[in-house]
Amino acid sequence: MNISKTRLKLTGLLIASTAMIAIRSPLVIWIITVAILVLGIRFIRYQVLWQRLNPILAVGLFVILFQLLFATSTPVVNRLLVGLIQALRLISLSTVVFVFTQTSSVSEVVSALSFLPRKVTLMLTISFTLIPAILKEIDAIRIAQQARGFAPKGINIIKSVFPVLIPLLNRTLTRAEHIAIVLETRGLKE
Repeated sequence: MNISKTRLKLTGLLIASTAMIAIRSPLVIWIITVAILVLGIRFIRYQVLWQRLNPILAVGLFVILFQLLFATSTPVVNRLLVGLIQALRLISLSTVVFVFTQTSSVSEVVSALSFLPRKVTLMLTISFTLIPAILKEIDAIRIAQQARGFAPKGINIIKSVFPVLIPLLNRTLTRAEHIAIVLETRGLKE
């Protein structure tokens, strides 16, 4: 793949992200979310996309419930609408980023961002590399938890999320520390 195609995808990512944040119309947000999901299904297998969006849907549901429970100064219909809009934004932004990271290799992204300063390119490259690594870590932690006999039941967040979240934070922070040591060893400083 050439640099111009990756830059075009990156530009599309930026435009879609900005549009989802700037647009206020619920109907337009819904249409863009559906279009992005169709785009995601077009470029990524449905099972893989569903597996990655499943946690995002749970977070979206949490956002809706949070709006319903804690934004008591507005009517219930408005709270529900705000929660739905925020959940749709979250789902569409996550889908756009996932499609971009799945269809672009790190070397393509680095080549496309070669016009940026070196430190910015490095920061973005590390970020794009860590997203799939963190998703793999989540799968590995879940498999390890299941092998130890842990099987969460129901929607109890404490029993289902924390046993995965705590080891994930530990592994992610350890990985970030290793990356920082490698960068410092190679002479890259602030």
